Amino acid sequence: MTQAIATHVADGIITLHQGQIETFNSAATQMFGYEPAEVKGKEISLLLPLADEDGGAIAQSNSTQIAPQIMTGKLFQPVRQQRGMGKHKAGTPFPIEVSVSDIPVNDRRLVVIHDITAKEQAEAELKRQSNELNRLNTALSKTKSELQSVYVACYDLKSPLQAIAHLSKWIEADLNNWVVEETQPQMNLLRERVDRMEGLIHGILQQTPGKDEG
Repeated sequence: MTQAIATHVADGIITLHQGQIETFNSAATQMFGYEPAEVKGKEISLLLPLADEDGGAIAQSNSTQIAPQIMTGKLFQPVRQQRGMGKHKAGTPFPIEVSVSDIPVNDRRLVVIHDITAKEQAEAELKRQSNELNRLNTALSKTKSELQSVYVACYDLKSPLQAIAHLSKWIEADLNNWVVEETQPQMNLLRERVDRMEGLIHGILQQTPGKDEG
């Protein structure tokens, strides 16, 4: 790869000689905060630590697939977009994808590093929205079930209320002249409350989605 390409690509490109940093392009400088002179001759573990002070969170990400292939040796398996954690000069960790290739000249490795911070943030947001959608679907199902229960209860109340209304009329008819001045207001109040309850039930049934009073 020519120096011009390495200078203008967005990914960090690092060449290693016997496990030590030999070249460090401008994208790697922006990514990690080091100038090439600061890292030349240093171990790659400066950027992809295999041990850290926070209990190993970064190291665990880097020690499985990436580290064994970066160090020189007779055995080599190319690494393709393996996720790990980089460490900025300021000490801030950030997610990366690392590809490692063998350069058949003087035992060198070519390391290409892509900062996937934005990608992981997008994935996290997508997961959050998916979880929120699942929560809303669960709440909607619960609400639908509750509305169904209300609908059934209201529908079941219609017949008893109608029976009470008819019964009050029959009682009034049977009593006829026996309905005195004190009794008549009570009969009227009974029918008024039955009518009011029927109106409430009718309103609830009308507002229940997908249902027909019949």
